[in-house]
Amino acid sequence: SDSACKQWYQRRVAITAGNAEKKVFAIQKDPITCHRLNGTDVHCNKPGVNATETYTSNDKGCGPCTNTTAGVCVACDETRCNSAVTVTAFLLPLAALLYTLF
Repeated sequence: SDSACKQWYQRRVAITAGNAEKKVFAIQKDPITCHRLNGTDVHCNKPGVNATETYTSNDKGCGPCTNTTAGVCVACDETRCNSAVTVTAFLLPLAALLYTLF
């Protein structure tokens, strides 16, 4: 049976101080179809709070995390569960920090 997971990619965002840019993770508009065997659980993955610019999602967001380093990858077990809503708790403090630094 198939399920769907969100796809994540890195994009460059301008930082207001000078012409500096930073890579951030964003979600592709359309989810990816994940193929799984009948009777197996849904698994999605996404970048975690400790993911660096070199991070790549396992199978474009389908399946469990392959990187077991704490905070680098976040796994979940529902269709499309790897959305941005679950990352908001990380992004808001980051935005506040960037604002105060620049």
